[in-house]
Amino acid sequence: MRGAVSKKCGQSGRDRFGIRKAEFGKRNSESGIWKAEFGKRNLESGIWKAEFGKRNLESGIWKAEFGIWKAEFGKRNLESGIWKAEIGKRKAEIKNQRSKIKKSKLAMQVPFALGYILTQPFGANPLDYARFGLDGHEGLDLIPQGNDKKVYAVESGVVIQDVDDPVQGKAYGIHVVIYAPVNRRLWTYAHLAENYVKTGERVLRGQPIGLMGATGNARGAHLHLGLRTADSNGNPINLPNGFKGFVDPTATLNQLNGLEQAAWDRANAAQPWMPVNNTAALWRFAQANGLQDQQTDEISFTYNGEPYITQAFNKGIVYVKVGDWGNIKFIPK
Repeated sequence: MRGAVSKKCGQSGRDRFGIRKAEFGKRNSESGIWKAEFGKRNLESGIWKAEFGKRNLESGIWKAEFGIWKAEFGKRNLESGIWKAEIGKRKAEIKNQRSKIKKSKLAMQVPFALGYILTQPFGANPLDYARFGLDGHEGLDLIPQGNDKKVYAVESGVVIQDVDDPVQGKAYGIHVVIYAPVNRRLWTYAHLAENYVKTGERVLRGQPIGLMGATGNARGAHLHLGLRTADSNGNPINLPNGFKGFVDPTATLNQLNGLEQAAWDRANAAQPWMPVNNTAALWRFAQANGLQDQQTDEISFTYNGEPYITQAFNKGIVYVKVGDWGNIKFIPK
């Protein structure tokens, strides 16, 4: 009996051991599955981390590109602001120039607003002027028509001499010398009662520069108007011509009060500029001579029965006889 019990117990122990082994095997299997799942998740986590790193890199590149774009946008805004400021400046300059043109209409005849009367021509009375080392009168003596005794600049330029003391001015008394650099002309206005301008000042054609008088060596009130040609530095040339470089101003003065007067008046009456025609002869001439932007379109007019064209620019009025394109002229402002 006891042997049978012992045998049963041995069998039972072995059965329990087998069950435990099976349970242990099952658990090992589950552990392997878990480890495999854990490895799978680690792999997925690595892939996710790689993807996250890739997206971070792309985000960094995008941020860098966005920064470059912002810098470029800022640069363009700055350039736009500079351009707008330049446009504003140009508009102000054009407005200022148009204002000057309008104001200059007050005195379109020169050197007196209502015209002049010649009292002594160039070269007259050689015996009287021999004592001054001259072959004759070295200018024109003029008096005004009407009651306006103001003297107006016959041409735009820069004052290179102004003498307020009649004694210091000697024979010319109170006088002014203005250099017109574009046409290289020196204009002397002598025997003034008053001088309105100063050395270095820029004056415009038609601007009052003084009051007619009788200072210096003068026989009664009048304007002595003298003209000399000059080099590019404003120095008078042809001094040994018997008149100390002075030449007869009559033709030039007639032109300033004739054809140039007509061109000036017509340009002043024109409408604001139309689209630029950069193939036109007047426009190309103006650019070559630094007259800057156009203020009007080309305007046709007639002088002495001949057809002309004129056009206003920032720094002068250009005109030409139709067909004579190689002989374009301009009046500086």
